[in-house]
Amino acid sequence: MSRARKRRPPIRSLPIALVLCLLWGTAVLSQGAVLQQGMWVFAAGTVGGAVLVVAGVVAAFAPRRRGVAVLSGLAAGVLGGVALLVLTGRGEQWLADPASALEQIRIEVFGSIAPVAVDGFLADAVVAVIGACTFLSLVIALLARVPVVAGLLPTAALLLPAAVTGSSVGLGPFVVAGLLLALLAWLGSPRLGWGGPIAAVAAVAVAAAAFLALPQSRDRVWNSELVMSPISSTVPDVTVSLAEDLLQHNQVAAFSFRSSIDGPVRFTLATLGDFEGGVWQPQTEPLDPRRTVAQGVSATGVAPEPAAADAEVPDGTVEVGMQGLVSEWLPLPQATTQEIVRSDSDFDSSDWAWSAEAATAHADDAVTRPEMSYETRFRPLTAEYPASLGAFINSAETYDDPGDAPADLRPYLELPGEMPDAIAQAASTATAGSSTSRFGTAFALQSWLRSADFVYSEQAPYEPGTDPDDPYAVMESFLAEREGFCVHYASTFAVMARSLGVPTRLNVGYAATAITDSTVTVRGDDLHVWPEVYFEDAGWVAFEPTPGVGTDRTEEAENPTEPTAAPTTASSSPSASSDEPEPTESSSAPTDAAGDGAGPDEGFPAAAWLAGAGWVLLAAAVLLVPALVRRVRRRRRIAASELTGGPRSGGRPATSAWREVRDTALDLGLLASGAPPRARTDDALLEALADRGVLAGAGLDAARAILAAANAERFGSGASAAQLADIAERRALREAIGALNESAPGRARLVAALAPRSLIGGR
Repeated sequence: MSRARKRRPPIRSLPIALVLCLLWGTAVLSQGAVLQQGMWVFAAGTVGGAVLVVAGVVAAFAPRRRGVAVLSGLAAGVLGGVALLVLTGRGEQWLADPASALEQIRIEVFGSIAPVAVDGFLADAVVAVIGACTFLSLVIALLARVPVVAGLLPTAALLLPAAVTGSSVGLGPFVVAGLLLALLAWLGSPRLGWGGPIAAVAAVAVAAAAFLALPQSRDRVWNSELVMSPISSTVPDVTVSLAEDLLQHNQVAAFSFRSSIDGPVRFTLATLGDFEGGVWQPQTEPLDPRRTVAQGVSATGVAPEPAAADAEVPDGTVEVGMQGLVSEWLPLPQATTQEIVRSDSDFDSSDWAWSAEAATAHADDAVTRPEMSYETRFRPLTAEYPASLGAFINSAETYDDPGDAPADLRPYLELPGEMPDAIAQAASTATAGSSTSRFGTAFALQSWLRSADFVYSEQAPYEPGTDPDDPYAVMESFLAEREGFCVHYASTFAVMARSLGVPTRLNVGYAATAITDSTVTVRGDDLHVWPEVYFEDAGWVAFEPTPGVGTDRTEEAENPTEPTAAPTTASSSPSASSDEPEPTESSSAPTDAAGDGAGPDEGFPAAAWLAGAGWVLLAAAVLLVPALVRRVRRRRRIAASELTGGPRSGGRPATSAWREVRDTALDLGLLASGAPPRARTDDALLEALADRGVLAGAGLDAARAILAAANAERFGSGASAAQLADIAERRALREAIGALNESAPGRARLVAALAPRSLIGGR
């Protein structure tokens, strides 16, 4: 007894190719965080779509020639790529000097920040990679016969933005990919049941949930000409990150600025108010998308209003032009009030919202980019304007008990655990004989830390939070050795001040010196951290306990600016850098929002519209492919049935004609309702159609004639010439199809035309 040959599951090539096309489209359109959208999207859709759609169509007409179909798809993709190279004029350049083209690609990739502008040779490379990946997925789907595995390739591409930028594409693309993977599992199963889709949806849901639940790491960067901000929502300890960056002595330009006010200026990125467990963390609050940076904010957390006795304090303006800084927080001059009044086309104010309590600007889904520029109007608290402090500094008192402070200030007085005796004793020594006012206490601490007893040194270790039972270990070590850099001084000042009833927090940003009408470049080495003290009516006022503050951050830093007993020094800023800032005409200098400072993406909006239109046309073409294939198949079968000689669908015209009758009934859904046929045979199917009144009269007679001839071809010696002549002369197939269409409602005919069920098999 011979062993039955095992049948392999059917491969529904065209539907699978179309689903893969949609999956790759989802993957490509989700790369906005890595690759700027542009004309390359349309080019990639053209090449990748040609590979998949051409192969699917060929496989639909020649299901036993899957290898030929795959090669046809490859040829279509190659021809499409070559055509694009010819149209862009870069084909000759690739042939003449490929090494130069590859070098330009390397420069563009490693000289850019994500999202990278994709044009020129880089666009050619990206399109080629996407074309190769779509071809690989095609091979896996049609030749290896595992469509779901093929779909995992574009699904994996959804992880690329997270791998490069540290931020996910969001849940939406994963949901779409999951549904399409479920459809691939359904199409690749031996029978179109529900097991495959359910398993695929469950697997993708678990994978997406696991991925979205993973903690993100610090933003990635591959370009040595960029400066990564030490402040990030994904950094476990901001002060550790800042200390690491400080010690690298990074001379890369972070941004440039022009100020209407001379003198020292600090640019705040973020504030650190929580000292839980000995680790300083950024102040965070739910961002109100309606409170964009186009509106003002004050250091007291309310809309900008004149502070007490500030009649002599003019508003200043600072124009900032991004260069290499990559940050979720905007660098803004430290001040009592802040308002962004102008920006360029690369700056979308809707992306950035104020954190009112912290008086900083933060974005959830954007980062600063080269060429971005904006102008801010601010009211500073500096030594140049003593009237801004004199009216209220002596009236602000310390709090003997944190519970006596207003509720909104209590978090800035909290300290974990019990204060070590060494720190308490140092705070008492530093403030002995000073005024008990809030300003007097803070100023005494600043003067003590800036005295000759302390030395600025980058060799001091900084490892906070290593001992959960001792959150003050870093401060104790610093006070014992009396050596450290800005992080040591600022954090120790803040802790000691809190222990004395002074509300404090830390600011992280950049220290520089403004020169009127000159563009000053701020570099990565200008990173700094300083404490702030809160005063009613004015807000947060900066103090500077770090001696020898300078941009070079070395032990040979210039002599510090010593504070005096005058109140005007309460906000004394870092002294000028030893590297004298020089006026520059850098391309990254601030530009007029409506001026000539358009960046390299000047034509991007038009390209985006063209790319979007191209994808819409491609999607429409993809959706119309099934209707086109079905129409061609019907015409071929009709032609074969009406010929008594010549090509007749492999010599079996009646069988081909009957298949068309059966497929038409299936497409129209005429067998979806009512009692099923008595058996899974063609005779039983025709009987069911007749019983339901779908076929009657001449249409039924035509269908019976076709089926009789088809049975003769399949089970007998073949249909007689008379039978074939009768079918041809009566145009029996047209008559039967017409009768079926007349029996179906208009909506069913529309569905049958656009989404024919017969193309995916089944009955």
